[in-house]
Amino acid sequence: MRQHTPFRNVRTAAALLFAGSLALSACTDGYDNGADPPPQTTTTATATSPATTTTGTATATATATATTSATGTNSPTSSPTSTPPATRPLGSPNNAAKRQEAGNNAQLNVTNVRVGRHADFDRVVLDLEGEGMPGWMADFNADPRQDGSGFPVEFEGATSIDLWVTGLAMPEPVDGQYRIIGTVPGAGGVVTEVVAGSWFEGQSQFVIGLPGERPYSIQMIDNPKRLVVDILHKPGAATTLTPLGNPSVSDKSRDSGPPQRRAITDVRIATHENFDRVVFDTVGEGTVGWYTSFTTDPITPEFGEPVDYEGAVALDVNLTGVYRPSEIGEAYPPIGTVPGTGGVVVEVVESLSFHQQSQFIIGLTEELPYSIQILENPQRVVVDILHE
Repeated sequence: MRQHTPFRNVRTAAALLFAGSLALSACTDGYDNGADPPPQTTTTATATSPATTTTGTATATATATATTSATGTNSPTSSPTSTPPATRPLGSPNNAAKRQEAGNNAQLNVTNVRVGRHADFDRVVLDLEGEGMPGWMADFNADPRQDGSGFPVEFEGATSIDLWVTGLAMPEPVDGQYRIIGTVPGAGGVVTEVVAGSWFEGQSQFVIGLPGERPYSIQMIDNPKRLVVDILHKPGAATTLTPLGNPSVSDKSRDSGPPQRRAITDVRIATHENFDRVVFDTVGEGTVGWYTSFTTDPITPEFGEPVDYEGAVALDVNLTGVYRPSEIGEAYPPIGTVPGTGGVVVEVVESLSFHQQSQFIIGLTEELPYSIQILENPQRVVVDILHE
């Protein structure tokens, strides 16, 4: 039964070359945070000095699908994806150049590079440590050149994905030596090798050798931080959309990033083969944060008023670091209530905007595993909810 609430529709310094030694090891066991079982074949380059081995795996990027939206129906949705387990490549790999800006004040280091071969794609994983979110620039290049010097980068293959990772801190020596990754051999798939270059003005180059151009995707994933490149074995091969990250029924939270001046402009819902996707579109500056939990009796923050919704249970999503659009000089219509698209999401209710946060109630048929993630360009918050 619905309960009325007054908050229902409120819009309320110089180039530095890595030095040290290279350690290579085969890696066919060990799970990474439950996100990815061991690939069929994996080659790992471990940053050394001191000698350590870091392992980790992958997840996520974007495609377009039909959705129901607060501002219209059957509109394109940017759809981030991931794979637990790694039976499918991430997102919708294609041959287009890719670019992502680094987060504000990002200070990261690449600690390790790994190459895995799967049934239909190869996966290259760059393990990261440090603060913030990296950026990247990538495109096919048969003649990659070092930044600064302009010297050619030697690699095996007919062409390469010339990948530049940005938002990186200046490398610092450990016990008098710099970390080095060097060259990581392929794992028997389409990746011939990965050549790790030098750090220059906050970015590092990674040349991924290939026998020819292949569709690929790139995405950052957290806990632990890693950048993932999935490369299809066959040119133009199709991919299947999969849910983002590692859905679970646990509460989730993430801090917002400065200057915390964003606004939610639209909510879109799509039903896919095994999951529903809810996308919160945003504008402004900074990075949206959140805290989420399941409840059967959602109430508004601060005021404690009940929020009415359709469904057996609610996923209470509170997005932080956000204002009403008008408060940051933007003009968007109210979102109100967005109906589901025939899956497990019954509706999404816009509840309250108050004290730099906005509450949305996702009505569901039952308590189900879900994930929540940010994608950029444009920035949007994506909630994937499994059907069972």
